[in-house]
Amino acid sequence: MGKCDNEVGKQMSITERRPRIVILGGSGGIGKELVSHLRHLDIELIATYFVNKPKITAGIKWYKLDIRSYIELEAFYSKIFKDGSIDAVVDCTGISQASKLSKVSAIEIKNIIQTNLISTLWVAKLSLKYLSAGGVLILISSIAVKTNPTGATIYSISKAGIEQSVLAFANEFIEKKKRIYCIRLGYTKYGMQKKIKKSVMKKIEREIPIGRLGTGEDIGFIINYLLDQRSEYANGSILTFSGGV
Repeated sequence: MGKCDNEVGKQMSITERRPRIVILGGSGGIGKELVSHLRHLDIELIATYFVNKPKITAGIKWYKLDIRSYIELEAFYSKIFKDGSIDAVVDCTGISQASKLSKVSAIEIKNIIQTNLISTLWVAKLSLKYLSAGGVLILISSIAVKTNPTGATIYSISKAGIEQSVLAFANEFIEKKKRIYCIRLGYTKYGMQKKIKKSVMKKIEREIPIGRLGTGEDIGFIINYLLDQRSEYANGSILTFSGGV
């Protein structure tokens, strides 16, 4: 195979082939924006969906995956690995909450913790095993960990668990010459924020110090930075990306 002379490959220290990047939860919200950003790069892009069928298909290998099943998740990693190296995994899966603790059901609590936290721990475990040397796992947290908004307590707890897992797992990833990061993402124009009333979102937007919501270009920029091998000194870090909130 000839050398890969593309910018992303150089940044990831991959010269013999195109980098292979996996986006978990790539058909909606943050994942959809990220797929739209990455598909224009000279990479092999693999993405998963569960409920929302993908609208962007050109140049992307799509797989239906329920990350709440460890058996399915492990089978997915194994298949992708057999087809070639896995250089990066970005986990954009997750569900939100819109009710106070007194009104949230026991089943909803279980679903939020399972989807947002336990499944993410499984992703970390499998990424540690299957990522190539120098590979990177990027997890997504939320500014809700800091702001603790009313009606999102269980959601905030699940995201706080993700942040703590990155801190706890960093040494193991470093020992295996792999990287793990967490983005504490602020309010954006896409994803779960669409469920918030427009009047509330207008108020939130006014309270963001830089005066606007995050965009797909913003998340694309920070992902590009974390994919770059030169970001390795930030290994194990939680990067707040929230317009100053």
